[in-house]
Amino acid sequence: GDAAAGRAELGRVDAGGAGDWVDLLQADALAAAGDTAAVRLATADVRAGLEHAGAGRSREAAAAYAQAAQRVPAFRAWSHALSATAAARAGDTASVRQHLAQTDTAIVRDWAWRARVDGALAAGDTAGAVRLATAAAAAMQDTARRVQALTRAGAIQAGAGRRAEAAVLLRRAIDESVAAPAAAEAARLLSEQPGLTAE
Repeated sequence: GDAAAGRAELGRVDAGGAGDWVDLLQADALAAAGDTAAVRLATADVRAGLEHAGAGRSREAAAAYAQAAQRVPAFRAWSHALSATAAARAGDTASVRQHLAQTDTAIVRDWAWRARVDGALAAGDTAGAVRLATAAAAAMQDTARRVQALTRAGAIQAGAGRRAEAAVLLRRAIDESVAAPAAAEAARLLSEQPGLTAE
């Protein structure tokens, strides 16, 4: 059913490794001329948050990210985006909305939309997840990110067994830009679905 498909699709999502977030944290801190000790402590907080999130402890993850933001204020918007991602994995859509409301709108548009999609998937609402992903794509100015969102929507439809709907979205993704990194994933998904092709 939709709930099982949502959980299966959510399980494929990689929100980013600890190294990615540590690099981001340090870049933000350096840009804000933060001190080395604060960056080191905040890095540990982010690592702890990622561990909590991976274990399904969304509240503990949010607390760790908030601590990192206290140490490095430039990381505050990202701390809420990460907290939203942790809440999404736990199916806590209310917390997802709460955290995204406190982050930067550009972050929400270009990255944190994934948390909304993930939250819908964790709740078994694959149709809602598709709507959120396609709405995110429509709001994006960056072509590569738009292709990524459309590909995600198509992947969800394919995972739910809605092959015709998946084909429409995946072909749209490829038509947006065949050179975009996610376009290759869209083509792969099309090739793996019975009766679907990139033509």
